Amino acid sequence: MRAFTTYLRTHYIHQSGDGNEWGLFGNGLFPSMGIDEVYQPFEGLATANVDELRSHGPYDLAFFMPYLDVPAWIREVVGPNCPIICWIADDVWRFDFTREIIAARAADHFITTAESALPRYFLEGVKADRVTLSTFGTRADWWPRLVTRPETPEAKAVCTGLLYGDRMARLQAIADAADESGNVAVDVWDTQRDVLPLAAYHQQMADAAFTLALTKSSHGLRQMKARLFEPQIHGSILVTEDTPRLSDYWTAGEDCIVFATPQEAQEQMRYLLAHPAAYQEMSQKAYRRVLAEHSYQARFGEVLDTLGLPYTMPDFSALADVSHDDEVVSL
Repeated sequence: MRAFTTYLRTHYIHQSGDGNEWGLFGNGLFPSMGIDEVYQPFEGLATANVDELRSHGPYDLAFFMPYLDVPAWIREVVGPNCPIICWIADDVWRFDFTREIIAARAADHFITTAESALPRYFLEGVKADRVTLSTFGTRADWWPRLVTRPETPEAKAVCTGLLYGDRMARLQAIADAADESGNVAVDVWDTQRDVLPLAAYHQQMADAAFTLALTKSSHGLRQMKARLFEPQIHGSILVTEDTPRLSDYWTAGEDCIVFATPQEAQEQMRYLLAHPAAYQEMSQKAYRRVLAEHSYQARFGEVLDTLGLPYTMPDFSALADVSHDDEVVSL
């Protein structure tokens, strides 16, 4: 089976460095599922040679994650009978753009990460079997190659992302929520100001005992994030605000920390640092669960099953046998 894919290659704000989409869907995702891939970076669509791209077919599948432009021209490349899949993240607040994609008939099947967006698809005439509610995941076959996992992760929490709105203030409140035993340090990197290579981003998580996730979007809505599934593959424990559907994927207190206040976040992190066996148990549960349930291959497998398209699911069982007995520096 052969797929045509297109999505951002570079950082959409800085126009340089690897983009998040490249980390999610690039670097052999579809080939790891036994699917030949022809990739055209979304940034180069204006100069793309449709005839040349068509010559690499025939195609059995097309996939795109749009940015600003509706790539209706994909149909010219893959032909009228090839299913085109569109991934729209958090599209409950960007649905005007989704309407443009629907109106242009640029996609046959949609993947949405926002449950509240589903009724909007139906109102636009998209049938229920043409929309899949899914979420982000992990790349167990690739992201660990970017990092060197330390024997002893640092007793700190790290948060890397776009620091819009009150995010910095909320992170500072977590950092300042100390008690008589002290507090867990919080390292922050604002990717809106600085380009952080994907390898460095993942190394930060691997180096830290905890990874912080703030789930409120720039539009004030709580939503699923890629970071909810990335730290576990590196052994870092997820510390997150709650969000709808989180409990479908993680169990608070067993494979992640869920907090409502800065004090709760600090209290639970301090407890785990003071009880290394409990820390290791949570880290290992999350690691094995992310391998078993939360790979991007598993996410796309559900969609390909719906479309009746063949694929091969990678075997991550060997990775699950890797010992995670690293020590954690306690306070």
